[in-house]
Formats: sequence, structure tokens, C-alpha cells
Amino acid sequence: MLHARRPRRLAGPAFIFAAWALWLSFPYLAFGPASYVKVHDCGDSLLPALLSVARGGESWWFASGVCGADRLASALAGHLDLPLFLLLPGWLAYGLLIWTMRFLAGWSAFRLLADDLRLDPFPSFCGGILYALFPQSALNYSWNGFNIGEGPLLAAVPFCLWILHRADRLRPLAGAACAAGLGALCALASSYALTVFSLPCVFLWCVFVAPLRRPNRLRLPTAFSLGWIAGASPFLWAGLLNAPLSHRAAWPAFRPLPGGGRIRPAFAYGLLRDNAAPLAVAAIAAVRARDRRLTVPVVYVLAVLLLVLVYRMVRAALLPYLAFLSGFQFDRLYLLIPFFAMVGGSAGLHLIGCGDALPGARRGFHPLLRRLPVFLFAALVVAQSASICRGVLRERRRGSTFAALYLRPEIRRLAERRDAGDPFRIATVGNSLFHPSCAWAYGLESADGYLTLYPKRYHDFWGQVIAPLAGADESRRIYFHTWGSRAYLFNPTGGFPAGGTVPFRHYYDLDLLSLANVRYVISPIALQDDDLVPLPRNVEDGAPLRVYENRLALPRFFLARNVKVCGGTEDLLRAVREAGREKLATTAFVERGACPGLPEAGGGGVEVRRYSADRIDLHTTAAAPSLLVILNSFSPFWTARVDGVPAPVVPVDHAFQGVVVGAGTREVTLDYSPSYAHLSRRCVARLRGTPR
Repeated sequence: MLHARRPRRLAGPAFIFAAWALWLSFPYLAFGPASYVKVHDCGDSLLPALLSVARGGESWWFASGVCGADRLASALAGHLDLPLFLLLPGWLAYGLLIWTMRFLAGWSAFRLLADDLRLDPFPSFCGGILYALFPQSALNYSWNGFNIGEGPLLAAVPFCLWILHRADRLRPLAGAACAAGLGALCALASSYALTVFSLPCVFLWCVFVAPLRRPNRLRLPTAFSLGWIAGASPFLWAGLLNAPLSHRAAWPAFRPLPGGGRIRPAFAYGLLRDNAAPLAVAAIAAVRARDRRLTVPVVYVLAVLLLVLVYRMVRAALLPYLAFLSGFQFDRLYLLIPFFAMVGGSAGLHLIGCGDALPGARRGFHPLLRRLPVFLFAALVVAQSASICRGVLRERRRGSTFAALYLRPEIRRLAERRDAGDPFRIATVGNSLFHPSCAWAYGLESADGYLTLYPKRYHDFWGQVIAPLAGADESRRIYFHTWGSRAYLFNPTGGFPAGGTVPFRHYYDLDLLSLANVRYVISPIALQDDDLVPLPRNVEDGAPLRVYENRLALPRFFLARNVKVCGGTEDLLRAVREAGREKLATTAFVERGACPGLPEAGGGGVEVRRYSADRIDLHTTAAAPSLLVILNSFSPFWTARVDGVPAPVVPVDHAFQGVVVGAGTREVTLDYSPSYAHLSRRCVARLRGTPR
């Protein structure tokens, strides 16, 4: 039975949590464009992607990275935080988002614990303060708190549960509608691969931890789930279409890397260590009392820690049956461990403070023990928040700032060279502070980058690009071929040799980069190659970056003079790798049976009439039927029309696209048209009253 006392209200809790969030977020806001940006899984991926979308507008195809990928399947669309980046300077939007997550997490956790778990004000306040701090080193390196990867989902969990309890007081239909709308919004808070784990949390909370009032406790969780499915349906659809064709479909059962064995004791220990304080309080309270507000969260934490330990063995056994879901990380139930640990710890503080007055308590606690948590909590929070702020400011001094990543003058000058009639790509050497994806924020397109899901064909191609490095560096080879979400020109494991210049071709295949339309190479170190010409540089901010022009870069679109048919994937990749730049510029390599009736010879000119992410209009002139090569990642959802007549898009050079065009002048239109995009266009056309 729940404790019947109404919680005493803290004066101005919203103001307290707003101030606490500001203290935790000030390095992200106080220095203007020179404010802090977390690089890991934020500044190296999602943040520049959001800045790119805000700059270039909505599209189904994400053209900025890895020569293109589906934007919805890659979880780069639908984010509720995108309007901030459309309306405000990027650094301010990012800083406000960080502050909002910390405030929402703290305030809503306090309200949830006080209003719906009926905890006393002090335990509720402690839970809110600790959850806003969110010191989770093991959870994707979140030692400095929430960020824009998993952050929006995890910060919003207590708010969603608090709203569901309010919806439970409405009329049944209104409450269900409120829950469904909340589920749809939750689906847009972050990647669908993350927000799906809000569903078991909602059911567990509303049925076991803090049961809803109405007899049918499953009604609102079910409505929430249906709303989530509706909100996530475009992304789920895109994922179902693209996952079987992605690099994740080939993930092995076990990764032969540190932390990649059959069990993961280090990861489980890290999760336990990060949440040791609230779990210790819960354990102390459990000695004296039994209460579902304490036991259910703790049982969840222990069960998920056990799952983390054995998950890879379970996945290996189920791998033959997972099909396209083989790359999905079902063990991410661990994302909710910090929330349930916080709930268990807060309930433990409440039980300790209530003593004999609490039903179910065996014996009262000593008065000193009741006061001790106050002092311990204050010391813990002050020390940990100060330590986090020191660490953040230390990283900022080392260059982790918005300006150093996204406002660099040398990259801005490079972006000014963009020409819609002659598009080009860039590539970035190494994985230092300036990651390849940072270029997206400047409106540049890159052949490399960090995406959670992109075509398997391009992953194979990039494996050939870094083959010189991977052949001599086993760690890098395993890292890329067993995970591969980062398609980088990696540093060697031990770093480049100190001093002097780095021979580029000793580590990477410049001919294949030229095939990917890479015209410029960005590097934090000096490179040596006769075909890489250094551009003048005027370093104004951060560590120096060098920009080199690749004189061998192929145009994005060209008519192949020759077509070579290969027996299979391995033969084709070998032929492409061994061809050399001159042959790659004139010959298209295709697999046998890819498209009957391919011309054996041809050639001519290509003029770009229109270039955008989802649509490309070209004008070709050829003396004979030819194969038009489009150096964008191949996807079966690209369609082509030649003079208005549908034409097949075939894979060329394994990773790219090709369309057969006839002799003479031809008008070629390429559209990215996956089925979900086609349906969306039909709906928009119907609403506008225009022909479909």
C-alpha cells in the first residue's frame, strides 16, 4: 500500500531546477560561438547532421555523408530539436537544447517522485537533482550528462510518465488520446532505435511501480504504444526497407575487440559503478522495508545487468532467426538503468527517512542514519558537478568548441567553392578533433562520415579505400569490418610517425577516393603525394588544418567509354581496386547479369541541369549508347527516366549508380523514391489538390 501522506511542496522547485540546469549547462552557452561541444557521438555525427539539414532543407536522401544514404533510416529526420537549429544560431540552439534536457530531466523527475510515487520532498528533490546531473561514463561516454544522441529520450522519460498519470485523471477517451499523442511525440524525440525502449518502461511503470488508478491499467500504456508506432512508422518503414541492404546486416555475432567477447563484464561493471550511490541507498533501505517503489526498479536494474552480461551469447544463438534485425541492439534496455536506479535510490531515501511510520518497515532507523543521507548527498552532488564542469572546461580548452568545429575559416573558404553544376566531395584524414562529419555543417558533401546505417555496398567499397592501412593494422581492420558505422580515413592504431609528412598512399587508396568524387582532402597533419596540392591556409582558430586539392578527382557524372563485366562481388571489387585512376575514369565495372544489354563502348559529355539531394536532372550527349555513371551510393530506391521513359538504375563499380542512355542528346532525371516517400508525396498532392 502506498504511503498516504501528501508531499510537502518545495518553494519554487521549477526555479531551483532551472538554476541547477544552468549551472550544469553554462559551458555550452556562456562563451557564445566558442562554447563547448561534446564531440563523441554528438559533435562528430548528429550535431553536424542537424546543422546540415537546417542549412539544406528536408530531403529523403542524405547526400552529405558516405556518398549518400537514406535519411530516415539513418535516424537523421524527425527530431523535435530541429526547429531550434532552423531559428537560432547553431551554438545557441545546441546550448539551449542541453539546458532544456537537464531542466526537464530534473524537474519532471522531482514531480514524478513527489506527485505519483508519494515520496517526501527531500528524496524527490535528490532524485531530480541526481537525474539532471546524469553522470554515466559507461553509457556511451556520457560522463558529462545528457547529450543530443540518447539524451532527449532519457531526459524525457520521467516527464512522459508524469503526463501519463495526469492523463489517467481525464475521461477515458481524452486520456487515451493524450497518451497516444505523447507516444507520437516520444517517437520524434530521438532515433526510433532508441525511443522504442520507452515502451517497456511505460508498461513497467504504469502496471507495477506506480499503478494507474483505473481498473484497466494497460489502457494508457497501450495507447502510448500505438501513438509511438504511428509517430515512428515512417522511420520504421525506412528502416525495414534499408536495414537488409545496410552494413549492419553483416554484423558478426561476436566482435574480436576489447569489450567484444561473449560476455561484457567491463560494461556491466561500468553501469553498476555509475549508479552505485542510488543503488547502495536502495540496498540499505531494502534491509528494513519492502515496497514496490524500491524493489521493482532494483529488480529491473539487476535483470538488465544480467542481460548485458549474456546478451551476445543469446544473440549468437538467435542470429539465424533475426534476419534484417541482426544489427538491432536489443540489450539497450540498459539505457533505462540510470532512471530506475534513481527511482530506487530516491525510494530508499524516503524509506530511511520515514522509519517506523512507514507500513512494511521492520524497525526504525537511528536518527543519525536518517540525517546522514542529507550530508552525503550534498557532498556527492557538489563534488561530482564540479568535477564534471572542470572536465568540460578542460575539453573546451583543448578545442572542443562550436567555432573550432563548425566555423573554421579554412573550411568556410572551401565551402565557397561549391558549384551546383559541378558537385564535389571531401574526405578527412584521421579521427582527431575535427571528424569527417564536421564538414556537413558547412554544407559540404563527404565521402566519409559517421552514420548508424548506410549501404553495405558502400561499406565494401570503403574497405578497399582503407585496405593499405587495414592490411597492416589488424585492430583497425577488425574495428571497421565488424562494426563500420564510422567510414573514416583512420589514423593507425599507434598514431602516425612523429615528425615529417605522411605518405598518403601508404595508408589510403587515392585512386578509389578519386572515384568517389573526392576533390579535397582535409588533414590535421602534413601529407605527401604528387597529386595532392596544398591550398594556402590562414589558421585563425583551433588546431591547424591543411586542405589539399586532389588533381585526380573524377567528376560526379560521366559517360563511360568502356564497360567491363565481372563474375561476382569479389572479382568486381578486386578489378576496381587494381584498375588505377585512368581506367576508372573511362571504364564502368558491373556484375554479370546486373543489366542485360549494357553497351560495351560509348562516351560523351554530361551537363548538370539541376542538382539536389532527392532529384538530379542531367543532359547527356553521346555518339553511341553509353552507360551514365553517377558517383552516388547505390540504392534500389533511386529511379531514373531517360527522355521521360523509365530506365533501370544499376550498380556500377559495386558501390555507385549507372543508367544506360541512348545516342544523341538525352534528358535524364534521377529521383530518390522509396515507397514511404512516394506515399508522402501522394498525400501532400491530395491535400494541395494537385495531380499526383
